Amino acid sequence: MNFYEKISIVFFLFVCLGSIDTRRSFVTPREVCDKIHGFLVGGTALVSSLDLPESFYLSSRLLLSNRLVIDMREIKLDLLIKQLKSLVLCYQKSSLIEQKNETFDYLNLSKRLYETLSHLNNPNDILKEMRICDLNEWIWNSINGYSSINHIYLLDKNHPLSSYVQILPYELYNYRNFFESMGVKYQPESSKLEDLLRSQQILDENLFKWIKETYTTDRRLLQLINDLELKLISKGNNNKTKNLNDEQTRITFSSTLDLSDDKVYLYLPGKNPPKDN
Repeated sequence: MNFYEKISIVFFLFVCLGSIDTRRSFVTPREVCDKIHGFLVGGTALVSSLDLPESFYLSSRLLLSNRLVIDMREIKLDLLIKQLKSLVLCYQKSSLIEQKNETFDYLNLSKRLYETLSHLNNPNDILKEMRICDLNEWIWNSINGYSSINHIYLLDKNHPLSSYVQILPYELYNYRNFFESMGVKYQPESSKLEDLLRSQQILDENLFKWIKETYTTDRRLLQLINDLELKLISKGNNNKTKNLNDEQTRITFSSTLDLSDDKVYLYLPGKNPPKDN
């Protein structure tokens, strides 16, 4: 079973077959689309692979009271969100090997969904439909599937913080404005940054420098950075002392291996050399 077949099955299970049933020859007007939206597997019914005439589309002149008119110019928002939900469910139900082998497929379909949603330009309605579908993790992160709005950031991969948080993949950079409109932030709040520093025990000079330049008024966070910098300095000094002692021990040990008559003994500091007999 290929990727798109699995997506279709998961979608139909998610909507409990609803009004879309492959056993029927007909669908309702709101369930059809033209070929430009044919990539939305399971979410719509493709009427034709040909370009349909303009008369097939909805217009104000055709809208009559109590009459359904075929609207193939746009995809309905609730179907888009259900399709996105089915994509996330399919990924979660797949094995690690399947997830790895089908990474490109998930990325490709996710991009198409984001592109379609971005054209709607109505974040409040999108978020409302997501709440109805209980869809929280929907942003592809390329590492472990999908992330929520509060757990991914619009940072470049070279940013000092990018090694410690989930960032938007490079392949989705074209949709940064869309994700920003949906509530994705460029950097975490100071409280979240504190939790991150404590939980991961981060000692990174470049990151500390960026934090001090960015969160200039947060005294609590700056105090934490000061404490961590002192810890980093102490750790560096301990490493220097340890390396010096190791080097001295190595010299002493290697010298005592010389079995020649002209022996040269080196002793660690603080040790008195033995008296000659």
